[in-house]
Amino acid sequence: MADSHFIRPAEPGDLPSILSIWNEVVDEGGSFPFMEHFSEKQLADELSRPDTYNAVCTGASGHILGFYTLHPNIPGRCR
Repeated sequence: MADSHFIRPAEPGDLPSILSIWNEVVDEGGSFPFMEHFSEKQLADELSRPDTYNAVCTGASGHILGFYTLHPNIPGRCR
């Protein structure tokens, strides 16, 4: 039987799990322009920008499997 997945809005308590995933992607070097790991505060600041929506994907146990952040790529009229 396949594990069920659930997508829900991210909550402040999700930040440690999101940070772990974020820094793993930074290490892979192919998706984010960042070169250094983020601290929890840096990531909280990044994810709390105006016009930003954050979601997490969890397994049936509630364990966070992934996350998504949606925000304007370019400020101003291009957003």
